[in-house]
Amino acid sequence: MKQDLEALFLQLVQRRSVVSSAGEIEIIDFIEEYLRSWDYFLEHPGDLVRVPTENDP
Repeated sequence: MKQDLEALFLQLVQRRSVVSSAGEIEIIDFIEEYLRSWDYFLEHPGDLVRVPTENDP
């Protein structure tokens, strides 16, 4: 588990995720894809919702 968390951490910090940038969208896409690979969300895909916010790129 610790190695999995370390690997995830490294993947997250390698992405430039400045607010209102293409990187912000990239990190959101990465996190969504990561969560969708979990068994729970494979069984309940409707429980993971991406909510757009006003003035978001």
